[in-house]
Amino acid sequence: MFVELQRIHIELEEIQNRALQDSTLRVTQENLGSDIQKAMEAADPSLPRLMARVSVLEDEAQAAARADDKVRLELLVTERDSLTERFFTLQNQIVSGPEMASRVAGFQFDLQQKMLEIAPDAPELISRMRELEMVLRASIEL
Repeated sequence: MFVELQRIHIELEEIQNRALQDSTLRVTQENLGSDIQKAMEAADPSLPRLMARVSVLEDEAQAAARADDKVRLELLVTERDSLTERFFTLQNQIVSGPEMASRVAGFQFDLQQKMLEIAPDAPELISRMRELEMVLRASIEL
């Protein structure tokens, strides 16, 4: 089951990458990403500083791992994870707003249409992937 899920995920990722070679989709994706980033920074002006901090934390964590400093590594990873969670929470708030949610949905629809042009079986692959993910989640919860 897990192998099938991985295979489908890889296949869909390849189809998506091919779809994103379309210049219109690529520009839409870039503009959407940029606008989400700007909205996040407007909502939390400390975001650029915190993002830079994550980069520093990752470098320091690599150094701590090489030095086998488990205590320092754990502290660094905990701080990084806390900041990352903050980013994801803010991003979810931004993309859940009516205007941005509409733009994201429109982009996703256009992307799926392009994927369908490239691979007519993409909807079946997506459906099967979701089915396998649900079965996997259910087995983990047991």
